[in-house]
Amino acid sequence: MNEDQALKTFIIYARDDKEYKNQLLRHLKPLIKNSYLDVWHDGDILPGEDWEKKIKDNLMASELVLVLVSVNCLNSDFIEGDELGRAVERLHNGNTRIVPIIISPCIWRVHKIFKGLQGLPEDMKPVSNWPNQDTAWTNVAESLMGIVEEARAEKAAVVIKQQELAEKQRLQELAAAEASRQKAEQGERDRAAQAQKEREAEDRKRHEEEQNKRLSAEAAQKDKAERQYREKQAEMFRIENQAWEAALETNTVDAFESFAAKYPQNPNARTARQQIKVIRQRERSSSQNTGGSGNKRLIFIGLGTVLTITLAIWLWPKQPDLPQGGLVPDNKEKEAKPAPDLEPAAWSQAQTVNTLSAYRAYLNQYPNGSNADLAKRRIGEIKASAQNYLDDAERLIKNGKYTPARPILRKILDELDPENARAKELWGRMPKE
Repeated sequence: MNEDQALKTFIIYARDDKEYKNQLLRHLKPLIKNSYLDVWHDGDILPGEDWEKKIKDNLMASELVLVLVSVNCLNSDFIEGDELGRAVERLHNGNTRIVPIIISPCIWRVHKIFKGLQGLPEDMKPVSNWPNQDTAWTNVAESLMGIVEEARAEKAAVVIKQQELAEKQRLQELAAAEASRQKAEQGERDRAAQAQKEREAEDRKRHEEEQNKRLSAEAAQKDKAERQYREKQAEMFRIENQAWEAALETNTVDAFESFAAKYPQNPNARTARQQIKVIRQRERSSSQNTGGSGNKRLIFIGLGTVLTITLAIWLWPKQPDLPQGGLVPDNKEKEAKPAPDLEPAAWSQAQTVNTLSAYRAYLNQYPNGSNADLAKRRIGEIKASAQNYLDDAERLIKNGKYTPARPILRKILDELDPENARAKELWGRMPKE
């Protein structure tokens, strides 16, 4: 790690504050030339590039985020976007720094992004309120130089700590090697006196190792068979799920009939047949309403003509300038559309998210729904998958391999089974990183 390298810097500003951004860049030129800062802003996007991806990649790679704070900035969509939210997460994880630069008066401290952050210039006096704005920008640049030096010092401390840890590990390895050598020498001395006893112990050890290998091979074979079965079931579920989503998206009788015929055992087949009935009923209702509307239109036209002639004759002496044309507006009532069946959409959403909480939410809403049994089956499969992960984590922890066990436990608690008591217990026993 090079602690003297330039700090990757990302500038966020509102379009209406572009001139302030240009002023800041001019005052940061000395820091850029002397490798204090490596600055990126949206003006660096070339024609034809994917600007959203470019902004996201550079923001997530930044070590320092400068936000030009104004009323324009606080009212922009970007300030509420996911990208800046992830930058705040990186701030809390110690991977980046966010520095508000107040360019004009505004109520910025109450915004969730800036809570607890120290702003620039000095005393957080807005740049626009300084008698000489060059003085304000110089104050900002000098403060940023101090931030860079502080960051470099932290990086240097990290490097020193890593070196100390490496040296400590090297000494531990030497001590372990020395202990192993002494143990081997002692073993040689003991073997000279107890050759027969050691041979018997070796035979017992060899027998235990062979037995352990056999048991391990059998367990691995069993795990492989179970994993292949789960993968096959998951693939079948994925294919049927995609077919069901395609039928929902097409939303035609042919699509639902094709799905029900191809997957008659799938719980969604029942829903497909229900949807076929709904669509056909809607088509019949639409056809009947269309015919009735035509007859009503002819009746209205006839009545309108008679009424127009009658009113024209009656009003002619009183209103000679009355405009010609029909006097009866078309007040035909709009046909009420039947309320859609929301259960298929809820089930489709649960399948898309594909988590315990999503399937449980579906069951809470539709405990007797057409897909309730399938939702319960998916919950069981996810819990079974969580148990397999838990077995792997326990084996790793038993062998002292905490680093690879940590993400496995996190996956169980964050995605698969957040209420798994055994996973919580193992996580609580994990040593601190």
